[in-house]
Amino acid sequence: TQKEPIAAKLLIKNCHVVDVKNGTILSNHNIRIENGKIIAIDSVSSSSVAGFTVIDGSGKYVMPGLWDM
Repeated sequence: TQKEPIAAKLLIKNCHVVDVKNGTILSNHNIRIENGKIIAIDSVSSSSVAGFTVIDGSGKYVMPGLWDM
């Protein structure tokens, strides 16, 4: 089976981000990704979605960088 290509600009909206460095969870945040790299993690109200493919992360948890381990 063929997988869909990953969008060049991706926005994961309204997810909970596990901050392993500080031992906290950032609730209701957005993660903006461009060309396979996280460019911003910010609060839901401050993120623009123009030009981004959007994934609804409501109720989901994200651990950025976990797959690098």
